[in-house]
Amino acid sequence: PEASSEASLFLAKAYYNVKDTTNCKPIFEKFVSESKNIFGAESQYYLAMMLKDKGVYQSSIDSALGLIKGFAAEKYWVSKAFLLIGDNYVLMGEDFQANAMYESIVTHTSYQDVKEEAQQKWDALIAAKIQLDSLEVVPDTLEIGGEEDLNNEIDETNE
Repeated sequence: PEASSEASLFLAKAYYNVKDTTNCKPIFEKFVSESKNIFGAESQYYLAMMLKDKGVYQSSIDSALGLIKGFAAEKYWVSKAFLLIGDNYVLMGEDFQANAMYESIVTHTSYQDVKEEAQQKWDALIAAKIQLDSLEVVPDTLEIGGEEDLNNEIDETNE
């Protein structure tokens, strides 16, 4: 049965990779409802990714939180879910939340690939903030000559 499950999950991921959500979604949903193991956790992750891909960021966060709660024993996928939450925060413009999420992952996860990805995203967020902070905002100004110049312009248009 595990080989069959693995093959089904592989098929669902193949569908996902070619953006065929019609075929992958029911497979992922079946794993989530029937498998409280690594297959269910990975499937929940992909469902959360699909929501992010559709631009439904808060729903993606909620789905990732469902993975964290429902599949707590699957530490790798829990780490990936936290990373996905950070990505959603970036897309929502909530950089402070994303920054905290990435920092926490870098500090606490033992999965090197997840740690490196979080570090890269955290570094990019910090670099973007530094660049934004270094920009000097200069208000648009309109210079008008003295009152005499303004009166002369008004007189010329009335003639």
